Amino acid sequence: MTKTTSCHIKTAVMSDYRFNKSFHLVASEVLNADVLVANNKKSVEIEVKISKQDLLADFKKAKHKKYANVDNNYFDTIPNQFYFCVPTELVDDALKLVKNLPYGVMKYISSESVCVIKRAKFMHNEKPPQSLCKIIMLRMGSELINHKLDKLNIESKKEDKFI
Repeated sequence: MTKTTSCHIKTAVMSDYRFNKSFHLVASEVLNADVLVANNKKSVEIEVKISKQDLLADFKKAKHKKYANVDNNYFDTIPNQFYFCVPTELVDDALKLVKNLPYGVMKYISSESVCVIKRAKFMHNEKPPQSLCKIIMLRMGSELINHKLDKLNIESKKEDKFI
């Protein structure tokens, strides 16, 4: 059995938001987010955690203070919703940590599937600003190019074996 990595979980989250929830902007490693998604109505940040230590350490990040005290002047840098996505063995820990927060918890199921265990509350109701959408689009382009380059490198290595 293959060990679940953060890459597996990020891919599952992005796949779910793009293909099941029809979000048109979906990318990983955007700003300080593992995954950041947006559509015309909202933006959602998802932090992927694969260990309890990593989950606990995340709460030391400055963004959580900002998210806890949403200021009307800074909606452009705060997602509408925030989730932690974790493997099954961390669900209870994640639920305890977000109990009194507006955050939600998702559980990783498979390489193409996650499920919401606790729905995140809205931290604000503003639409995602165009500046954020542009940043996500640029990251999407970078991810696509990197994927194509990786694929070319793999094909090139296969060809080198036959020379």
